[in-house]
Amino acid sequence: HRFGLLLELIYLSTVWILYLVLLLMTDKNVFNNLYWRVKDMMMDTHIDDEDITLGSDVRKEAEKTLSCTRNRSVDPKAVFLTVGLGKKFSSSSVIVRPMSFRVRKGECFGLLGTNGAGKSTTFRMLTGELRPTCGDAVNFNATLTRNRTKYLKRIGYCPQMGALNLAFTGEETLRL
Repeated sequence: HRFGLLLELIYLSTVWILYLVLLLMTDKNVFNNLYWRVKDMMMDTHIDDEDITLGSDVRKEAEKTLSCTRNRSVDPKAVFLTVGLGKKFSSSSVIVRPMSFRVRKGECFGLLGTNGAGKSTTFRMLTGELRPTCGDAVNFNATLTRNRTKYLKRIGYCPQMGALNLAFTGEETLRL
């Protein structure tokens, strides 16, 4: 070759910039966010829940949750809120109808439902694994859709199966 190793050295000295940019974009979920924005633009994100009959206690909890988002002083003990959180994977398949609830300081939250009711999908949304189609979750004033990193730092989740890696100590598991 006429240039010897010059071309290879130029390539090696510049290509790392491209890989660094790709790594940073992947770390910040740029590609994932772009995918969901395009998908949301192509899909109707409105979930019709008019035909659902809610019990009076469920309706009352939803109203209290909505008032908490408008005015934090209504329930200062509310540390976690979901407002209208819902998910659909296509224009016709609603997986999780919009739900609103709150968890107050000192409470332990559990979600009950029949098979296929959307419990796992709800927790996948609450832990940031899935992007909700509508609604939001608020955790100590950090929102899932706007302050994702801050939100995820303050949430813990113990799934039903596969929660523990036996190679880690208890302390190491909690630090994850």
